Amino acid sequence: MRHFVKNFPFFALFIATIIGLSACNKNNDDEPRRPEDITGIWSPSDSVYLEFGEDYSLHHLDIEYQDGESIGIWTNDAYIYEPGYHIVILLKGVQVEVYQVVDLTDERLTWCWVKEIVIDETVNKETIGKLLGNIIKEAQEGFKLDPELYESFKKISEEDFFSILEDLDIMYPW
Repeated sequence: MRHFVKNFPFFALFIATIIGLSACNKNNDDEPRRPEDITGIWSPSDSVYLEFGEDYSLHHLDIEYQDGESIGIWTNDAYIYEPGYHIVILLKGVQVEVYQVVDLTDERLTWCWVKEIVIDETVNKETIGKLLGNIIKEAQEGFKLDPELYESFKKISEEDFFSILEDLDIMYPW
């Protein structure tokens, strides 16, 4: 199981890239989106930060306050951004969360939670491929979006992010 969880993001990324490149692109934007468009640090509030890395890593920081001190709780996951279908797939061990990107500019990201999938421990490469293929197929058909599940993020410069961490005396672990 540990081997699978460790390698799952890489298998998923590989399969999604193949599916994404071979599928029809339904993006009608004037300027085509690229996977790099989501990289950077995004924040929906002053206590939550998501850092989408160029290497498809996702660093998530939740800031909690206990007894007057700030505590940073970090998690490290992986993600896939498929710009042709405007979806983000977060890979959190055996949990997969799917989001539809509603708006993405240089300063703002708005997405809508679509679904969560928990993967069986016995999953293999073929199962992962089918799972991601089904997500892409659903995206082609169009997800039903609930405006109550929209979440907006503002982009934070790396310099501002590190300044926030320094002010709160929180170490950056990566």
